[in-house]
Amino acid sequence: CYCSYSIYRKTWKEGCTTKTCINGNVTTRPVQCDPADSVIPTCVNGLKPEKVNYNNGCCAKYECLCRCSGWGDPHYNTFDGKYYAFQGNCDYVLVREIIPRHNISVHVKNYYCDITNNFACPEYVTVKYKSYEIKLASNSKEIQVYVNGAVKVPTFLNEDFSITTSGMAVILNINEIKAEILVSHQGFEINLPFSYFHGNTEGQCGVCDNDATNDCRRPDGTTDQSCEKMAALWADSPECENPPPHPSEPLPTCTAQICEVIKSDLFKNCHDIVPYQSYYEACKYDVCYKKNDSMACASVEAYAQQCGQQSICVDWRNSADLSGLCAYKCADHKVYKACGPKVEKTCNQSKTDHQTFMEGCYCPNNTYLVSSTTDKCTPTCDCIGPDGLPRQECELDSSPTPAPLHMCKKQSLTIPGNTWIMNCTTYKCSTESFGVVQEPMKCPTIEPCGHEYKSIIENCCPTCGEYSSTMTIREQNRLNKINMIKKTDHIYCPSTNFRSKLYMI
Repeated sequence: CYCSYSIYRKTWKEGCTTKTCINGNVTTRPVQCDPADSVIPTCVNGLKPEKVNYNNGCCAKYECLCRCSGWGDPHYNTFDGKYYAFQGNCDYVLVREIIPRHNISVHVKNYYCDITNNFACPEYVTVKYKSYEIKLASNSKEIQVYVNGAVKVPTFLNEDFSITTSGMAVILNINEIKAEILVSHQGFEINLPFSYFHGNTEGQCGVCDNDATNDCRRPDGTTDQSCEKMAALWADSPECENPPPHPSEPLPTCTAQICEVIKSDLFKNCHDIVPYQSYYEACKYDVCYKKNDSMACASVEAYAQQCGQQSICVDWRNSADLSGLCAYKCADHKVYKACGPKVEKTCNQSKTDHQTFMEGCYCPNNTYLVSSTTDKCTPTCDCIGPDGLPRQECELDSSPTPAPLHMCKKQSLTIPGNTWIMNCTTYKCSTESFGVVQEPMKCPTIEPCGHEYKSIIENCCPTCGEYSSTMTIREQNRLNKINMIKKTDHIYCPSTNFRSKLYMI
């Protein structure tokens, strides 16, 4: 392989190789990767390291995912796997950056879901990112989403983040920093990439650095011996009252059949992948100390959710050992699935993520969700009419007013982000509302047309077009004179060595 001497010593990348032109010959060598990246770390939170590609996919390294979760009344697992229970009834900082780099923080609002027993539960989670304040409510079976105070449908998309739902949980993804925040009706989960946030987080979720000894970090930067005491210091308001202390004495012994499910063969495929001790301890706390069997369902649910994240399906709610104690009832037109996709298939999007499982309320088998902004199921996706409802193929819309999708045809189906033009109006399938929005066409500014051109409308915008060949002889002669003036407007006279204007009448 040869190269031109004009690019001597030039170096460029091609695929996963670096090429250099030397003395007319091209030398090739593979992209160099750090040998230390082949070392697989041991993650103290018990999760398996994740393989992360870098250098345009030519190199790979292994990292420990920073995952913090809270569930029930509530129980916490910090980023590095430290477990504690905390009954605070206020607004708290879950995560914030020690040194601001990515402009993100995550907060939780707890409330007493059982005043008699001082049970505190997560009411909603607020994510502050850039100029956004995103509130994901989880205090009822109905998912609620707010962006900068405005109510949004559970499925929402813009250039900075996306929000999707499984019917039982809502998921916020921030692609730029590879962050994921999941909120369900009984808890939350925060996933941050180690390479982006290593050693730079604090709050109730602790420090993301694969070292559990410093996870009880206080706002002043020191480490508390008790994560429960530390958690109270992360209140967003100084008016928050400290919750009653966690019992220091051993938990009373009791029969907690629901908790034994976590240790049973039902979850055996998950035991070696996701440590279950903290979920089992939390479950026993709710049953034996708080004496609330139904609240213990949250611990089983949280553990099953972690298993689903590792592609391990556990249909635990239908276990005979629970006798329906943790049963979940979906809306009449939806069915409960223990191992559904994170994002349900729709008429606009038939591809789903089958690498992980998530329980939720989904459309029955052989049906589709009409769109991500509706809660309707349909057996056919031949087309979607202008009212957003499914139609049979070739069925016409009888609306007297033409619309972008006025004829129900298969090709009329569109996806978010698509644009089209009709009658000099631009229509767009909104990536935020997933509905059709319209606006007048934006035309470029043009200079005034010259004498030999006239202003015409072409493709909905004004432009300059030549005069018709039917122009009269008189008009043509006049135009020729004008053109001659323009061509000789400033001429150079060699004999007099000065510039002069030539006028013609």
